[in-house]
Order: sequence, then structure tokens, then C-alpha cells
Amino acid sequence: MLAAGQFKTRSLLVVATMTVGLALWRGRYGLLVLGGVAIALTWRG
Repeated sequence: MLAAGQFKTRSLLVVATMTVGLALWRGRYGLLVLGGVAIALTWRG
């Protein structure tokens, strides 16, 4: 269980990092869209 929790936390961190990178690349509108998607996935997860 602990390993699974650590894996989930790490994967969420990777997703967040990718979201920030893509947002900076795509611009402010991309930040809003990707941020919303990341939040939705985290809320579901």
C-alpha cells in the first residue's frame, strides 16, 4: 500500500511537471487548459 501511494504521488508530480512545461511552451491559455485537466485527473484519482 505504501509503495502504491508513493508511486501515485510520484506520477502526479511527473504529470504536474509536464503540465507546467507544456504550459510554458504553449502559453497562458495552454496553462489554463492543462491545469484544468490535471486537477480533474487528480480529483478523480
